[in-house]
Amino acid sequence: MTDIDDAPRRRRGRPCVYTPAERAQITAHVAARVALGERLADILTARDGMPGRTQFLAWMKREPELGRAYRLARRENARRWWSPPGRPLRYTQALGEAVCGRIAEAAGLEEICAEPGMPSQATVYKWLARHDAFAAAYRRARQVQADRLFDAARAIAQGATGKSWRRDKLLIDTIRWQVGKLAPLKYGARPSGEPAEGLTIILRNFCLETGVGDESSDRVICRDGIYLDQPERLED
Repeated sequence: MTDIDDAPRRRRGRPCVYTPAERAQITAHVAARVALGERLADILTARDGMPGRTQFLAWMKREPELGRAYRLARRENARRWWSPPGRPLRYTQALGEAVCGRIAEAAGLEEICAEPGMPSQATVYKWLARHDAFAAAYRRARQVQADRLFDAARAIAQGATGKSWRRDKLLIDTIRWQVGKLAPLKYGARPSGEPAEGLTIILRNFCLETGVGDESSDRVICRDGIYLDQPERLED
């Protein structure tokens, strides 16, 4: 009796029935290509005598061994995306410091991750979500990067010429937007007359019934225009 999945209802050019040996061979072929990053739809083409996507996935559900091979291939594909071959995957303090050091030098993350021995961008974002110390160092490096870019914009302006001023203006406008996002309190748009330096933000607990604040609960979250990694007690 012919299986429902193998019934002759496929598009023209595809075989209707596959033997167990053929199904195993096709699954191994598909799994190998999926593990290398190819899409299932690109692999299951009629001209290669492959089954349709629905039929193939039905095999994966019906035959545990074939399904296991396909799932392992998908996991390998995901692992390659998160950490391409030759790139570090595990977080270490030395790697974290190397990334933050390059960030502080005003290098972009894409540029850094393209360098030999550096993790992929996806890996860096995963580290930021999982390692608080690295995330704090990364934020500080971005603050330093804003200062470096600000100085770079000044150098560009000083070196502008009659022929390069249009390009230089575009670069300066781009840097101004970027530093405004990296350090909004320091370089972002502010009302006229508001000082860029010396801004301090203090959190204080208040009683909703009396409206009286508890000075002993004061915590500083921003000092001199820079947000702190952890709230600090207000010094007398």
